[in-house]
Amino acid sequence: MRALFGLAVLVALVFVMRREHRELARAGKGRSWLIVRLGALPVALLTAATVWLPARAVSGPEALAVLYVLLLGVAPLVWIGAHVLLGRAISPALSFAESLQLALALPTFGIAAALVGEQLQPLGWSIAQTGQRAAYGVATEAEPRHELAAARRWVTPAGDVLVARWQAPPDVHVERIDLVVGTLLEKDAGLQEADRLCQAPGAIVLLWLPDESETSLRVYWRDGAAHLRVSSLTPPAPGAAVPFGVAWRGETGFTLPEPLPRQILWVRYEHDPPARFGSSEAQQYRPGERPEMSCLATWQARFPIAGLRVRVENHPGSAPRWLEALRTMPGAGGGEAGERAS
Repeated sequence: MRALFGLAVLVALVFVMRREHRELARAGKGRSWLIVRLGALPVALLTAATVWLPARAVSGPEALAVLYVLLLGVAPLVWIGAHVLLGRAISPALSFAESLQLALALPTFGIAAALVGEQLQPLGWSIAQTGQRAAYGVATEAEPRHELAAARRWVTPAGDVLVARWQAPPDVHVERIDLVVGTLLEKDAGLQEADRLCQAPGAIVLLWLPDESETSLRVYWRDGAAHLRVSSLTPPAPGAAVPFGVAWRGETGFTLPEPLPRQILWVRYEHDPPARFGSSEAQQYRPGERPEMSCLATWQARFPIAGLRVRVENHPGSAPRWLEALRTMPGAGGGEAGERAS
């Protein structure tokens, strides 16, 4: 849609410029039009320098005010004045009205194109979504390229927590994941269920509870052939329950036993009050991290960590099940780390 709009803008710009040239050519000033239009680039650079250089020389709260004054007051005068001077300096010379028309044509066209583009954005989004839904509807059913890499059952006093991780080859690109719970289908659950479903490079991770209805995934993906395919992934039967634990990396880091959705991770630092897991810092994306890769496998904090909690619930309002890992403080005994689930 953006490419089509860009092409339409380009065609409209060519039409406007041809009309300008035709009008001035009838007056014998076609060559003058060409010189002014070619001169628009150095004039634009001069105008930008008029705004940028003085604005850079000012710091503090006044910098924004100076920028607005230069942009709205000085820049238009430089742009129009340069067109008028250039139009009079060439032969045959352009009149003031002709130079003014050429000076205003490009900015006016740019503003109009931006306004039209803004109004068309909802329509473009709707068309794109309709096309995407149609493509998902005709996706080819195929054997899954994702293979089960891990299945765990962690025990808590409130009930067990199940997790499964599937891994795919590097050429597989996942476009959408639907979550099927019993007879209910939640489309694009990767966006709506970020507290129980996440992705890591080449991997899909799902958390669920044993008392939920039968749960499975519908994964829409492409590989090197670029054809859209859909496959079903069904979690394995729960195995034996084991305690939840993390591998501590010094005082400030940890590695999870499996990649988990980052938005259910809560950290307690050593300087926090006891039993207060109030930091959501591990949920935040850092520079270079891709938002669609919502799993977190390892993390390094800025301060010494006292413990980690993972909140798992099958639906909003239900009683959460907490997976908890506590780091044993130096001199507290019990080795390097301590874990528990609650």
